[in-house]
Order: sequence, then structure tokens, then C-alpha cells
Amino acid sequence: MARPRMGVNSDQGLGESQWMDALFHSWNAIFSDGSHLDSALSKAPTDVKSYVAAFLPVALRRPHALAEALGIPSKRMQNLWQLEGDELANWAGIEEMGARFMSICRLEGRL
Repeated sequence: MARPRMGVNSDQGLGESQWMDALFHSWNAIFSDGSHLDSALSKAPTDVKSYVAAFLPVALRRPHALAEALGIPSKRMQNLWQLEGDELANWAGIEEMGARFMSICRLEGRL
């Protein structure tokens, strides 16, 4: 099930829903539509594009290591690369990692 796309309000700065929507839509485009990373990122709203562009390649290359670095126990992550089709395109782990990343950035005053 795809997340609905929400509008970006640049007056509010980077919001969690904006970040999560852009991250989910980019991940989903790669695995459901066969989009290349650059193509998926080009569709992200300008307000969040640089954050998604920094985060997503790491999530694609080393998802379990990233999850552990974000404090998410690796045992809670499914074996991502054994998933197929919609299961891979809608993998909940990307949202969990994205939410944790946003939380850490806010705590550290980076957003």
C-alpha cells in the first residue's frame, strides 16, 4: 500500500511527514517502478531532496548497518534482500529507519 503524497509547506521547515513521504516514495519508486535512484530522487520535493539523497543510498547499500547505527536492533529488521515485489517496495524498515534518523537529527539540533 503506497503512502499518500502530502504537500510541502516551506514556511514550516522540514517536517517529519514531508521527510517520511519523500523517503517512502523514493524507496517505493525504486522497487515498484524500477526507477533509478537519481530518477526517484528527482521527484522528491525540493525541501527534502538533499536529506533523502544523503540517506537513501546508505539505506540501499547497508540497511542493517544503518539500522544498528540508528539504534534499531538488527533482529527487528527482516532479511530485506529476500523480499520481492510489493513486500520490498513497501518495506516497513525504511520508514522505521527514516523516523529514527529524523528523531536523532532533531535531538542534535540539525533540523
